[in-house]
Amino acid sequence: MLAGIFAVADWIAVWFNVRLLEYWAKPAVIVVLIIAVLFAHPFDQVVRVWFVIALFFGLFGDIALMLPRERWFLPGTISFLVGHLAYMGGFLRVGVRAPYAAVGAVVALVLVAAVGPPIFRALRSQKSPLLVPVLAYMLVFAVMLALAFGTTRKLIIAGALLFALSDALLGYYEFAHPLSWGRNVNIVLYQLGQAGLALSLAL
Repeated sequence: MLAGIFAVADWIAVWFNVRLLEYWAKPAVIVVLIIAVLFAHPFDQVVRVWFVIALFFGLFGDIALMLPRERWFLPGTISFLVGHLAYMGGFLRVGVRAPYAAVGAVVALVLVAAVGPPIFRALRSQKSPLLVPVLAYMLVFAVMLALAFGTTRKLIIAGALLFALSDALLGYYEFAHPLSWGRNVNIVLYQLGQAGLALSLAL
């Protein structure tokens, strides 16, 4: 409930460009989710550890992306990448069934195919140092999504899919084509995704 209140406050802050509110509300969402995961009764203690690590790196990434882009975008990207790797560790602990993971891989490939080429072209034309990190990030979130499907747990799949959609949208409007509504939708997808993954531990 508390995470939802902070999330709505953050959405309002992003939609109306209230930076001071965003600086408080955005990190607060993940802090509350971390606390919830720590005090939950999970179906697996090891999965809980992996998810706490993932959320912690998500918190650092959230803070980094609110700071000056030229200095903090790459550290933020790396932080989210590590968070995805931690989620993957949790998914592997849950157990991954190959046929379902294959379905997830198809979904991930469709998503990457939709946003990857314009992002790649834009970064290459700019000779951006972010080209390799961003491509590596897309690969990692695609594998994360495939593994999430492989767990067959509905909340994990939903959370990972929302997270991946938020990543794809962020990359597209940051590098390929500005979207006036991009940040507004991105923050909703991202926080719902993180919440879904956190809730999956106890449901």
